[in-house]
Amino acid sequence: MSSRFVVVTGGPGAGKTTLVDALRRAGHACVAEAGRQIIQDQTGRQGGLNSQAVRRIVRSE
Repeated sequence: MSSRFVVVTGGPGAGKTTLVDALRRAGHACVAEAGRQIIQDQTGRQGGLNSQAVRRIVRSE
């Protein structure tokens, strides 16, 4: 059994989600990004963070 995996990184707008969506459609096993859900839970938002949201998160830690 193979235990190969790939980590996809890059800046905002680099195409990470597009790449992972294409890999998933092609039948590859993909794991959701945990960090995105954590940020959405903390901010109550589905979109990106603004500077005020980032400051609130940093202050709460």
